[in-house]
Amino acid sequence: MRTKLIAAYYSTDEAAVILGFTPWAIREMCKRGDFPGARQLGRKWRIPKHLVDPQLEPETVEVT
Repeated sequence: MRTKLIAAYYSTDEAAVILGFTPWAIREMCKRGDFPGARQLGRKWRIPKHLVDPQLEPETVEVT
């Protein structure tokens, strides 16, 4: 059995509210690579929740 890491994501707007930045600043941070694991889907960025809120741990599931 393998363990697979599942990341829940915030939008740039959600991350901006939590971190106290503008959505534009969050997008620029994503482009610079400040959030490893951030993904761009079309024009929208998704940032792993555990990178925005350090108290959150990435979720894991067992894969058979």
